[in-house]
Amino acid sequence: MDKKKINLITEMLKYWYFIDSVLLNEHAKKCITDDKDYNEYLSLKAALLSDIREFYDHIGYYPKQDKLPENSKVLQESAVQLAKKTKKVSVKMLESDDMKSHLKKVIMLEFSNVKKSANEISNKIINERFIKMSLDNILVGIPILEATKKEKVSDFKGTMLEQAYLTVRTEMVKIANKYRGILKKNRT
Repeated sequence: MDKKKINLITEMLKYWYFIDSVLLNEHAKKCITDDKDYNEYLSLKAALLSDIREFYDHIGYYPKQDKLPENSKVLQESAVQLAKKTKKVSVKMLESDDMKSHLKKVIMLEFSNVKKSANEISNKIINERFIKMSLDNILVGIPILEATKKEKVSDFKGTMLEQAYLTVRTEMVKIANKYRGILKKNRT
């Protein structure tokens, strides 16, 4: 197997753990207690990574790695560190004036449509945006920046692959939201 394929497979394995670290702050099997939700989550994660892999092939993205991780523990630790880094970047992005303005509009629109407190609505919207940005920065953002065929990002196939990714990501966030709330209650 050539180096590009090995690097891509390693990257996909790292993303397997990375997604759990961003969405749940832990491995899914430790957090998701309902078997139906767990099986659906795993299916969605596999579909997401399949879409991502096809998207990378389409846009000519090949991860660069100097050396392969020694074992799965090192790979998992790398994924956790990557999740921490992307979360820091996402916080900075959320604090930008443009994003604050956008979030304010989204919150006001939601507030006019839903009978919940302003705090509940704003927390939900900001937390979801934070999680989605954290995933998107690594899974889509960096690969687009480093792609050799950037023009293919916005062609028909690139757009369809992006939409598939966004749909699956949204479903995964819904499942994770159910269990992130449980984790917060158990830790306090």
